[in-house]
Amino acid sequence: MNITVMNLNKYYGNNHALKDVSFKISENGLYLLAGPNGSGKSTLMEILAKIISADSGSVEYNAVITESEFKKKVGILFQQNGVRKNITVTEELEFVSEIFDKEIDINLYLHKFGLYEHRNKKSQRLSGGLQRKLLIASLFIQDYDIIFFDEPASGLDVQTRDFIWSIIKDYSTEKICIVSDHYLDQAASYCDQILLLSKGNLLFKGSKTSLLETFEYQTRIQSKKVDAERISQKLEEFDIHYETVYSGLLVNFYIRKSVDQLDERLKLEVEDTRQISVEDIYLYLSEKEVKLDA
Repeated sequence: MNITVMNLNKYYGNNHALKDVSFKISENGLYLLAGPNGSGKSTLMEILAKIISADSGSVEYNAVITESEFKKKVGILFQQNGVRKNITVTEELEFVSEIFDKEIDINLYLHKFGLYEHRNKKSQRLSGGLQRKLLIASLFIQDYDIIFFDEPASGLDVQTRDFIWSIIKDYSTEKICIVSDHYLDQAASYCDQILLLSKGNLLFKGSKTSLLETFEYQTRIQSKKVDAERISQKLEEFDIHYETVYSGLLVNFYIRKSVDQLDERLKLEVEDTRQISVEDIYLYLSEKEVKLDA
């Protein structure tokens, strides 16, 4: 199934939430909608899932003709979705499979999602991570062609987040999964394509590799504002071109040289030096309000 988005615009009063957003998804895979609160990613997801309408522009799905067919092919999991509290884990999966007329091996599902030892527990007694696993397991039973996930691993520990991402990645080998998240480095490691949004603008669409290769800077040095002048002087002493991006009480210096190419004397003068990450690139692009071509 293909998704073609053309010149989407959405307003909330005077707030221009989406600004001429266009892109196309034509292959199965895992797609990351990335950006902080207010970037437009939730609005975009709701328009794609036909929960709200755009003020202008279009979203076209091939092979989907009627509204009823759309609902059979497209699923969505919001952060606020909850489990049915008074039935067991096994009963929940059996109920979903019966409602959607899907034959599944319940025990296989329970093991796959790490729920087997909790199979006889009421859903309300599960931890937040286990409830999220149960919701995703129930969603996968329905065998949607496209699934939208609104921050599916938000608020969970690192190990559970990795598990959630792994099972979504596995599903996406034969389906389209579109996921919003703001933990960019972890999410990007699982995703086939990244769509970076900032203040309603689509800044980049492409692979993580393409993003890192296209970006002109290779190293980020971070310091507190009180140390920024000292770092600036040191970089100038070593004749190193840089750009700065402020983030709260921190200053980020973007440098074209790789970490390995930096003089060891300079490294001794700065504490937080690392190879550019997806989060670093996003911070730069959103602050500078520039787009990056893949």
